[in-house]
Amino acid sequence: MVALALALTALVATAACAGAVAALVWPAEAAPAGPEPTRRTNLAGRDGKNRQDGPLRVMVTGDSISQGREGDFTWRYRLWEHFRSGGVNARFVGPWTGTYVIPPAQPDEYPKVDAPISHDGAYRAGIDFPTENNAEWGWTALEAKQTIAGDVARYQPDILLVELGYNDLAYALNTPAGLVADLHTLLTRARAARPSIKVVLADVIHPTPLPGMSPDLDARISEYNALLARELPSWGTASSPVALAGLGAAYQAATDTYDGVHPGGVGEFRVARAFADALATAFGLPPYRTPIPQTVPETMPSAPQSITAVKAGGIVTVRWSHSFGAGGYVLYSRDATLGREFAPSDLPLPADSWKFVLPDPAHTFEYYVRAVHGPYLSPASPTASTARIEALPMR
Repeated sequence: MVALALALTALVATAACAGAVAALVWPAEAAPAGPEPTRRTNLAGRDGKNRQDGPLRVMVTGDSISQGREGDFTWRYRLWEHFRSGGVNARFVGPWTGTYVIPPAQPDEYPKVDAPISHDGAYRAGIDFPTENNAEWGWTALEAKQTIAGDVARYQPDILLVELGYNDLAYALNTPAGLVADLHTLLTRARAARPSIKVVLADVIHPTPLPGMSPDLDARISEYNALLARELPSWGTASSPVALAGLGAAYQAATDTYDGVHPGGVGEFRVARAFADALATAFGLPPYRTPIPQTVPETMPSAPQSITAVKAGGIVTVRWSHSFGAGGYVLYSRDATLGREFAPSDLPLPADSWKFVLPDPAHTFEYYVRAVHGPYLSPASPTASTARIEALPMR
């Protein structure tokens, strides 16, 4: 659901050149001082399934903030870097491995029905880490509580990191009190599947104001975060303690995101630090000592290289080649028969193709697209016309 909302509300700005990225600058905000990193803390539980000499099994359960979009580093990678630099022998576990990729097409029933969520997207080029995770674009606590027992039983994590709740509140699927109850149910079911599991629950980030969102969303998030902070201390047990990661305070959507919700390069560091700080305080793992950079290069998708417009009766299907990292596309169209100027779509389109009803099937219409990633707008694709069909390479 976050994917849809932001694909339809992304801000569009003109960009300089295809494939460009911002310079990586490393003058850094200092991390809090702390004790020297140590080797893995003994987190062996009473069920005897955690071995001191084996890797620490960590499962991230979350939504799009945790899955990430094609081309992201993801905060999971930044946490992995932290584990590695601190000498923690850790392994991420879960059913999926990839980031989210915008679909080739949305179903005819869209927006009532979305295309299936993909889990096969690539990460930023040049990085390598154990990518297993239990995070999905648009996921809610309402859904995750139904599957968590099976996920924990199958993957046997020593530590469960939970980042959920934004979608529940943003789309009015639950009240703040109801969401707290759902997270408690999720915790109880995870603990039933693994009695010694250690859990870090994150509160919910505050987004920037987004078109179409409820005006009281920020207040509901604040209410939920306060309720969670009040209730969570009573949820822990001797063998299965619970800690809070304060994303609501540590993560500033205005500066740490590329679209008002999802973490940009700097935001990924901040999310990782919030979880690492909770792990250090509650479970004795190394404190977060990685400097947070002032800037990190964001994904800037290049222009689609080809596009076709195929007319069938009064319907035209426009398809274009995929742009790596695109969060949507602005489609420009014009009635060439009448000599009109190109006009952009009102909102970015969340797929690599789109269908339209032609205002006049006897007229020739022309189209081109630009890829969107947050405020970035790529250069233009070639132009397609309903008067001709151009070859479209395989994606």
